[in-house]
Amino acid sequence: MNSIASFILSLFIFFSLACHGQHKLDSLQSVLNNATDTLRIKVLTELAMEYVYTNPQKSEKLALEGVALSKTVDYFKGAAKAYHVLSISYDIRGDYVKAIESATAGVEFLQHHQAIDSEREVYASLLNGIGLAYYHQSKYNEALTSFFSALKALDPSSQYLRVANVYNNIGLVYHDLTQLDKALEYYFKSFELVKNTKHAVQAGRSANNIGLIYNEKQDFISAIKYYEISLAYKREIADENGISASYLNLGITYKRLKDYPTALRYLELSESIKLKLDDKLGLLNVQDGKTDILIQLKRFKEAEVIALKNLKLLDKLHTTEPKIMVYNRLYNLHESQGNYKEALTWYIRTTTLKDSLFTAEKNKQALEIETKYETEKKEQTIRLLEGEKQIQLIWQYILAGTAIAIGIIYLLQRSRTRKAKELLAIQKEYNAKLKETDLLKSRFFSNISHEFRTPLTLILAPIEDIIHSSAISKANKNDLQIVKRNANRLLELVNQLMDLAKLEAKKMELHLSFGNMEAFLKIIAASFETLAHQKKITFKQDLQFLHSEIKFDADKIEKIVSNLLMNSFKFTPAGGTVILTAIEKLNENKITIFVEDTGIGIPDEDKPHVFSPFHQVDEASNGDLGTGLGLSLVKELVKLHNGSIELTSTVNYGTKITVVLPLFFPESQLPLASISSPAFVNKTQPTKNTNHEAETISDRNFEEANAKKQTVLIVEDNPDLQKYIKSILHNHYVIAMANDEAEGFDLACELMPDLIIFDMSISTVNGHKLFERLKKDQRTSHIPIIVLTAKVDLQSSLNDLKSEVDAYLVKPFAVEELLLRTSHLLNQRANSDEPTLNVLPTNNAEATRNVSTDNIFLLQVKELMEAHISDSQFGAETIAIKMNLSTIELIQKLKAICGLSPVDLLSDIRLNKAAEMIIRKENTWSEISYRVGYNNTLHFAKDFKAKFGKSPNEFNITTH
Repeated sequence: MNSIASFILSLFIFFSLACHGQHKLDSLQSVLNNATDTLRIKVLTELAMEYVYTNPQKSEKLALEGVALSKTVDYFKGAAKAYHVLSISYDIRGDYVKAIESATAGVEFLQHHQAIDSEREVYASLLNGIGLAYYHQSKYNEALTSFFSALKALDPSSQYLRVANVYNNIGLVYHDLTQLDKALEYYFKSFELVKNTKHAVQAGRSANNIGLIYNEKQDFISAIKYYEISLAYKREIADENGISASYLNLGITYKRLKDYPTALRYLELSESIKLKLDDKLGLLNVQDGKTDILIQLKRFKEAEVIALKNLKLLDKLHTTEPKIMVYNRLYNLHESQGNYKEALTWYIRTTTLKDSLFTAEKNKQALEIETKYETEKKEQTIRLLEGEKQIQLIWQYILAGTAIAIGIIYLLQRSRTRKAKELLAIQKEYNAKLKETDLLKSRFFSNISHEFRTPLTLILAPIEDIIHSSAISKANKNDLQIVKRNANRLLELVNQLMDLAKLEAKKMELHLSFGNMEAFLKIIAASFETLAHQKKITFKQDLQFLHSEIKFDADKIEKIVSNLLMNSFKFTPAGGTVILTAIEKLNENKITIFVEDTGIGIPDEDKPHVFSPFHQVDEASNGDLGTGLGLSLVKELVKLHNGSIELTSTVNYGTKITVVLPLFFPESQLPLASISSPAFVNKTQPTKNTNHEAETISDRNFEEANAKKQTVLIVEDNPDLQKYIKSILHNHYVIAMANDEAEGFDLACELMPDLIIFDMSISTVNGHKLFERLKKDQRTSHIPIIVLTAKVDLQSSLNDLKSEVDAYLVKPFAVEELLLRTSHLLNQRANSDEPTLNVLPTNNAEATRNVSTDNIFLLQVKELMEAHISDSQFGAETIAIKMNLSTIELIQKLKAICGLSPVDLLSDIRLNKAAEMIIRKENTWSEISYRVGYNNTLHFAKDFKAKFGKSPNEFNITTH
């Protein structure tokens, strides 16, 4: 009886002491000295929880003692709670594997004793701890599984505070995954459970998170509403740090709304609290935001006073990094006022503090500011020197130039009139001999075409090799590009001549196969959209087909349609219109193709000879008379189909060419034709099931995305071409679609696709701008890109993008080529898992001047990790913040570049640094383990041996 009374008295003392704040640790230690069995276990667990944030090592020791004692007396509840505290201790130190192992051991202990139903609250806490450890490793699927399991174990009516906490954690996962609507849903669930309770801490936290989501969604009014709700809860519990943070959030949001006076008022409220709390670094951030607003309000003097005051504060704190922010703000301040000399001074100070990695870029910007300043001075000098004498001299030049120009125009007009009369006089004679001349030309070029083709091919092959050689200079490459372009032009002319020769000799055959002619014509038309945009010509298409499968020769149809369109674009001035129409007439058993333009038209005397070889129309507006082969080839190809071609044209109003082709050919009546393998299917036909809706991730639903499939982002504003590309790839990859440059860039940053395909001729903006943004942005620079380009702008694309593009496809492109190029690039990326960190130069601006954006990013991460190598709390979240990325973006970026997660990369750098220090005998290896960020020497020894194959002691002995 006395023992029972003693136990009850001990319990009373335990719970009484637990209520005393400042004496709690001493009181618990006092009870621990006299406690035994279950009471001792409870005190050990309580003490471990008290030390978990301030002294994790001591917390671990106490929790382990509690676990061991619980097992000896078979106290399952005590063991589970001790395991929970142990898991929190490991999680705080970043040892997430041990955190999961400890919490899992607690779950298994409860399962073994069949105590889950009776201890649901402890069981849910363990599952929540497992979820948090997975979340900190960015293992989001595992984290969500643990959190939802924790929810099932809790009763929302009686354990609503714990349920609210788990809801909030689920919201954090979806927030990191940028699934903002999902995150908002769970933040709201958390808030609804506690908003009318006394738990102001959890309510304020949930309301603040809701505000953050609305801010990211740019719903600033809703963001302000929930920031104010959060502020009210923080005032209720007198949380001054929290109140200051809410004021700061409100100030930043009002600044984004451009309500600068209100934003300034909230920042000043936050500032006053930071001053009261003597939070110097927090005060610095608030005042920097205040400085920015004052600059926007053009209150430059006040802004400068605050910025200079912040510099003095930083000098007292002896910290360097925040100075970059203040220097940059002073640079913006003077640049906004046009004080370029002062701006240059502050800019130079900024660059001296930044990593050597950015030296080249920053010096360039500094030079631009200096040049701007010097230019301004020169312009002022020039304006001062200009006088009446210079103005009079200019007028003399203008008058003299005008007189000369009038004389030249008169002489040119007179010469042109005389020449026109002479040409008119010999026109009849020329027409009479034209047929004979054309025949001679045809025979001559037919004979030499075969002789030209072989040497041209032999010229092009070595030129291609030399152009891609790294040993050749840029100037020589440009010269060789001109040679290559003209050699290709010659080869194209030779091929046309050979086609005409084959047609005249009746040796060309039709190779018919079933395919989607409508889709094929759309692809051909798409290849002319860039040309239309460049020449400012309206290009319309009207394709009317009743059947998706028609038998035709893809090569011949491409030559017919491409030549007709090229001819129309050549002779249509800016502001004109070109129309492609194709109609399938089943009742007439034919397909009719019209190409119309509003160009210069064809004179009546030239109409009979338009389809003759080598005939040229003199009225070409751009001076490009061509070769006279294109329309002749078209006519012969139409005849090969047993079709017909007709031309109607009016000078200054335009031209219309009508081609009529049979819809189906009975095989017994094919003229010199043979049914071959399905050439069109191999070349341009979409894959089967083209009407199938491709799997997309436009809804950004992480749970429904197929993790086994790679993601391809297609940026294309032509709906038909967009649908066609999607139909080719959707069976192999997860497809995301974007209609313009802005949407494409946003989706690339959000989804981090494995490959991007974009059209150089997207209408909203020049395609080069999208390419430049993707390759310069840290979030997307590692993603391989396939560029679609038309033949007419291929060379300019090559010149502008140079070697940075991963692959080109010329429209119209082959299905197999698109699939092969896509597969090749994705396989290249999948196989590039070997880390590249060790080959990067370090601390050498000259050596890194030409390093790629990805390697620059990797080197920046490496140096950031090395700068914080002794900080055991330094992890992926902090790195992501400093790199201006989300955690998931950082993980995906590093995985794509070097095949390592942030945790693995940091571990690798720490172990390499430790090995160097051991070799140099800087200290004992146990002391070195702490200096490189390990808080557990056993954990360090285990990781060290796993990397180097030797323990630290063995490594020290063998290296010396």
